[in-house]
Amino acid sequence: MDILSTATPQSLFFEEYYKDPILYKAYTESRWKYYGIPDQQNDWIFFGDLLFQYSQGKSKDVSVLDLGCGYGRILRPLRQLGFFVDGVDQVPSMSQYANNTVSGKGACTSANICCDELFGPYDVMIASFDLVNHLQVGEIQAALTNCRKYLKREGLLIIDAINPTPSLMTAVCAEYQKPVLDSIFINPCTKCRNIVLQKRRYDYCTQRLTLEKNFLTEDREESKAVNLSFHIYFPDELTAYVKRSGYEVEKFYGDFGGEELSSYSQKMLLVCKKS
Repeated sequence: MDILSTATPQSLFFEEYYKDPILYKAYTESRWKYYGIPDQQNDWIFFGDLLFQYSQGKSKDVSVLDLGCGYGRILRPLRQLGFFVDGVDQVPSMSQYANNTVSGKGACTSANICCDELFGPYDVMIASFDLVNHLQVGEIQAALTNCRKYLKREGLLIIDAINPTPSLMTAVCAEYQKPVLDSIFINPCTKCRNIVLQKRRYDYCTQRLTLEKNFLTEDREESKAVNLSFHIYFPDELTAYVKRSGYEVEKFYGDFGGEELSSYSQKMLLVCKKS
């Protein structure tokens, strides 16, 4: 079967795809294996090292909030290291799934990080896996400012974001509206094989990257389209938002190994202190 020619997308909002924790977990894990991206799977090691460094000399347990906790991908290993980690996610089914499946110290709730109460206060907040890229220009300032209210004095906000490298932007332009194979995975609920095709397009005026992911269920020959929108922040731009929101950037890394940021780093990893 020619999967590129048989995919006929239907309208499906992102929430309908993301609200299923089991499906989302199967898709993301298979995508990382398909692309051979071990770093993102092991980002918790980077976060754990930062938490251990921060906790040195402190008499009390360090309290952590995982922003956009999802199904508990970061929560689980950090709690296993002994940290007290709460989680928050805008989608109730995600935070509920994390509560039911991840043991250790802490709890998960559903809230909008742009405007809702996040309780605390916390020593550290973690915005992992490109969370800030899902926030558009009108939202990022609100989110950073709101999170600051629930950080302790000199608390840390750790941000993991996409770095718009020359190779990334060249690839996006070369693939403009062209369907490419994104992943193949088994749906844990239906046991059916799913093929995911992706189209990317980038608007230089708005800095918005749109991903159209077509989920094709092979045996039923059905396809559903999920449209994701990312804002591509450049390093100086993201730094400006952070400083304007009341933080100072202590460290700026380019990968989870602790290398300094460069034009060719795949990630932007900011360690920001509440000022």
